[in-house]
Amino acid sequence: MLDKQHIIAETTRMFIQQGVRAIRMDDIASHMGISKRALYELFGDKENLIGQCLAYHFESIDQLMKQRTMKARNVIEEFIYLLDDWDSIMDGNMKLMEGIKKFYPRIYEEATQDKEKGEYRLNMFKNKIRDGIRDGFFLPDINVELAIMIFTDSVYGLITRPERYSQSNITPSEAFKYIVTYFFRGISTQKGIRLLDEYTLGKR
Repeated sequence: MLDKQHIIAETTRMFIQQGVRAIRMDDIASHMGISKRALYELFGDKENLIGQCLAYHFESIDQLMKQRTMKARNVIEEFIYLLDDWDSIMDGNMKLMEGIKKFYPRIYEEATQDKEKGEYRLNMFKNKIRDGIRDGFFLPDINVELAIMIFTDSVYGLITRPERYSQSNITPSEAFKYIVTYFFRGISTQKGIRLLDEYTLGKR
């Protein structure tokens, strides 16, 4: 019996490494050791397969974030843990999203306008900010909604228009780290800043 999830996972890896346009259905079938007909019976066409790979990619990122933050002792530590993994996440995400945006714009639009997923992530982020306020790491009078809007718009701009940063000789991963660092230092209390400095300077 064909393992559909395994095919999606392997195909996602191929798309990230070689690009969505370069990889043909023939290539996927050959790599998985199955017939092209079987591949089409499972997924219908390449666009449908790309859509499922993108959903798998986002879900993998969500799961990684959950695993990494579960062992964190506070909200500052959670974000530091995420930064540790972000080089590989951002690199793979940019390679995948750039190709899909250019060659499969309909799939890109559907993925970036998924309101249910977007609301889930926003609410989770809001709760983290409120946790930080409660614990004295973030300023008590910040406008949580506005702060999150500024942060998400910056990250969305990085994902959708990475060329703006390449002109400044900054990689997407470096740009993301700057965005996160400036954002959290901007909303942190002295207590939060001290903790951020301890983690980023490797004192803990």
